[in-house]
Amino acid sequence: MKKFTLVVFAALMGLMAASFSANAQCLTYAGGPYTDQGIDIAGCNGQSVSAPYAAWKNEIYFTTVVAGGNYTFSICDGYSPTVWGAEAFITVIEGGTAASGSVTGGTVLGFATGCTIDFDATVDGTVWFTITTVGGCGSAIQQDDNGVPTVTTNSGVECAPPVACDDPTVNPGVIDGTTDICFGETTDLTVTGAVAPNTPGSVSGYVWFVAGADLTGNTAPNTDASYFGAFPIQANNPTSPINFLNDGTQVPVGSYFFCSSVFGNATAGATAGFNDLTLDAACTQTVCFPVNFLEDGNPACTTCPVVNFSTVLDCDNQQFSISADVVYTGATGSFTITAGQTTQTITVAGPYSFGPFESGTEVSVSISNGDPACDSTETFTETCPTECERVTDGGFEEGATAWTQFSTNFGTPLCDPSCSNGTNNAYAGTFWCWFGGIDAVEDGSITQTIAITAPTATLTFYLTIPVNSTNGQDFMRVTVDDNEVFMVNESEVASYADYTLVTVDISAYADGGNHVLAFESSCFGGGTTNFFVDNISVEACGGVCIADAGSITNIFQSGNTITATAAGYTTTAGYTFLYLLVDGSGNIVQSSANGSFTVTGSTTGYTVYGVLSSDAELATVLSVTTIADLQALINVIGACADLTNALSVGIETAVAQNGFAITQVAPVPASDAVNVWFTAKGGNIQASVYDMTGRLVNNFSMAALNGSNNLRIDISNYAAGIYFVTLSNGNHVATAKVVKN
Repeated sequence: MKKFTLVVFAALMGLMAASFSANAQCLTYAGGPYTDQGIDIAGCNGQSVSAPYAAWKNEIYFTTVVAGGNYTFSICDGYSPTVWGAEAFITVIEGGTAASGSVTGGTVLGFATGCTIDFDATVDGTVWFTITTVGGCGSAIQQDDNGVPTVTTNSGVECAPPVACDDPTVNPGVIDGTTDICFGETTDLTVTGAVAPNTPGSVSGYVWFVAGADLTGNTAPNTDASYFGAFPIQANNPTSPINFLNDGTQVPVGSYFFCSSVFGNATAGATAGFNDLTLDAACTQTVCFPVNFLEDGNPACTTCPVVNFSTVLDCDNQQFSISADVVYTGATGSFTITAGQTTQTITVAGPYSFGPFESGTEVSVSISNGDPACDSTETFTETCPTECERVTDGGFEEGATAWTQFSTNFGTPLCDPSCSNGTNNAYAGTFWCWFGGIDAVEDGSITQTIAITAPTATLTFYLTIPVNSTNGQDFMRVTVDDNEVFMVNESEVASYADYTLVTVDISAYADGGNHVLAFESSCFGGGTTNFFVDNISVEACGGVCIADAGSITNIFQSGNTITATAAGYTTTAGYTFLYLLVDGSGNIVQSSANGSFTVTGSTTGYTVYGVLSSDAELATVLSVTTIADLQALINVIGACADLTNALSVGIETAVAQNGFAITQVAPVPASDAVNVWFTAKGGNIQASVYDMTGRLVNNFSMAALNGSNNLRIDISNYAAGIYFVTLSNGNHVATAKVVKN
């Protein structure tokens, strides 16, 4: 069944249709015949009947005729010889059977090049029309709209007595069907009992149209402000459902009215369509039916959970979290969200939060409710700007006021999910830059003036080309002061099928001055190209010390081995992080890149620091022998380095004396789960799991008993390696090592 499309839609909508095909003395077809074509029965003398959609190349249509009648079959309304790449070719076959892509057993009444053909019927019955192009018979269907199929009866079929406007049988009928139409589904509206007036010498007939308000009883609906557009006028009252696709483009998501109207004594306008008719109020009747086009993912249309994810930056702590707005829990009423190493069961709609996660890390978020069709996984990442960042709001999440924006057709290329029917096409967050996006000439740009300090600078951004026009012309480029530093053509779609990090050295402009950074695109029509850009960054660290040592997060001791972890330190190239082991007298006795130290004798009395130094001053930092001298080097002399807090070795012994300690970890190593036994005096316990880099892997809380407790941690999804479990009761901290094999 072919889908109805609006022939004319007001300024909000534009022209829509569909299509069909045939071949010179062509008896084959690739599309049709259709049950909703609307031209099943030819009219009487002077009447025309039209399909509710346009033709596609290599389709078949049919109508019922009367012997001796002269008829015209046409697709001239909306036809262009360039749409299918060649002139149309129409073949008329009387009788026979259309099945499996060919017409057999019929008689060819004629064939013609162009959009119209006249023929004389020799017997009562069915006449078939195949539509193709010259030389195109037998090829595949080409789904490009190209003229509305119309059958006109010229002579030989007397009309029934006219139905006057005041005839009591005249009425627009009764509409029935489904009100709520899910995304990707079609309407199933039918009208029964409709009778149209048939006043000689004037335009009359039946029509479906769409409006934004209920126009029932309206006698001039095509001039009402809420009128959107109409389907083709039909001489006969329709007997098939109207199937209109909710694809979010022909008619945006929202509430509408599909209306049935009968009319007579109308005056034709500039075109033969309903839009341009001057209607006679005394000869027009209308009835409407409400239709709601629902958005993709509407809970009424799915058994799967509906969750909207977003990210929240906390750059003061170099972290981000993931927010989950649960709109619908699904048909099962329960599902799980797994974010990183944390899994939470959801039974109630509402907001949920996961994290925090370290800035710059990629976090996989999965939804599962036991139905594989509902399972989904997304990846989120957010990166906080560093002190070297020169671009303001490179992810466009702050309202994009930092950018000067231009677009020929849209005003701005910056988008959120409302641009794409609710789909979030951002690399991170919910905003991105969308160049192109229309089968027309489109120029777009975003620009920002930035200061680029010497001596080096690096431009990075994420780019994807999910759709390309294949015209070989559409492009997107980046310029600095109007000098091109990067360019991509639509033909490079394979290299950018997914978001890809682009890195460009722009050190030539790192002179301490202001420069204009511009992202520009030109698209030329002949197909649609989408260039998506997100997370634009220019890092230029000249003259800036960005040393941040973060903090020492954990210390674990085993025999004469001390192991420490740290988090939050600068990882920018040109800087080095080291762990320092300091004895009770303040002497720096060892340094380590991985946080592991081996000592002779007892480990008690040692303290661990972390230091982050610029590589240029690392030798100077390592030359000092006491922690006091290092602090003076940084704070007094001004070396480009930073020192963490200190954590003392042996803290667990002190903790145990306060009735709070980890007593056993088993099994070691572990594969699926590990048990951590600890003693406590009741209260709430906060548990955290860190990897060897100090990255937070998981955190959760539990209520402890007075005495011995057991905490079972699922580590089945952890990568193999060493982890640290930290328990805190608010006053004391206990740490133990966990090994995952």
